[in-house]
Amino acid sequence: MLSRDAPLLLNPLPTLHKYSWMGEFLRQIPHYRANTVETVRLAIAACEHLFALAETEGIDFDLKRRGILHIYKTRKEFEAASKVNTLLCEGDLERTPVTPSELHTVESTVHGDFYGGFFTPSDSTGDLPSSRAALRGRASGTTSSFITTRRSH
Repeated sequence: MLSRDAPLLLNPLPTLHKYSWMGEFLRQIPHYRANTVETVRLAIAACEHLFALAETEGIDFDLKRRGILHIYKTRKEFEAASKVNTLLCEGDLERTPVTPSELHTVESTVHGDFYGGFFTPSDSTGDLPSSRAALRGRASGTTSSFITTRRSH
């Protein structure tokens, strides 16, 4: 928190908004399970809508639907991920355990000594800047507006 590129950057100067946000964040900790499951459901629905929009509008953003493989070196890491995996599956995400011998089958470039992993076949990647540019182009000339916000560090 003490350097400008820290993963968690918090200005210590007090503001009502900051401390009310922190209070709400702390009040949600007991609801971790329900919030995680609902977030997964929302994320799945959002992806379905975005993919449908891209298809309807003919937006090509180099979409690759090959899934994602999460790999764990130790039993401790894998067991912690297993607990989270239970919540992700409750949210209807298909995410299956992969044994060390199956890792190479899922991803041929994986080499090394690993305990196991999880594979999410529905995960995908794409070129976000080109999709934003295409959406902005589709929105121009309509009553829609496309708003982007950039953070300065």
